[in-house]
Amino acid sequence: MFMFSAYYNHASKSMAEFYWWTAYFLAQPKTWSEIKIGLRHFRANAMLQLLEELEGTLKAWNHPRSFQGFDVTYKDLDNDPELLSSISPLNTRLHEISSAILKGIGEHIRKSPHEFIKFED
Repeated sequence: MFMFSAYYNHASKSMAEFYWWTAYFLAQPKTWSEIKIGLRHFRANAMLQLLEELEGTLKAWNHPRSFQGFDVTYKDLDNDPELLSSISPLNTRLHEISSAILKGIGEHIRKSPHEFIKFED
C-alpha cells in the first residue's frame, strides 16, 4: 500500500504529474505490480481498472518498461496533442474516483488493524 500512496500523492497533483509518475512507476515493473496487488487486496477495482487502462495507453505510445532509455518528460503532453487527449480523461477519472477509493481503503485499515500493525502482548 505504501507504493500506491507514494504514487497517488505525486500523481494526483496535476495532469503532467499523473502522466510522468505513471510512466516512472511503469518503468519499474516490480513496483508497478506491487501497486496493483495492493489495490486488489483492498478491492479498489475502479482504481485498478484505471491504472490498467493507463498502462495500456502508455504502452501504445511505446513508453519505456525500464529506466534504460527512460526519456519521459513533463512536457510530453504539451508536445503531443494525441497523447494529451488520451491521458486527460484518465486523469479526470482519477480525481472522480479517488475520494471513494481512499475512503474505502481507510475503512478497511480501521476495521482490520491487525493486518497492518503488530500489537505486542
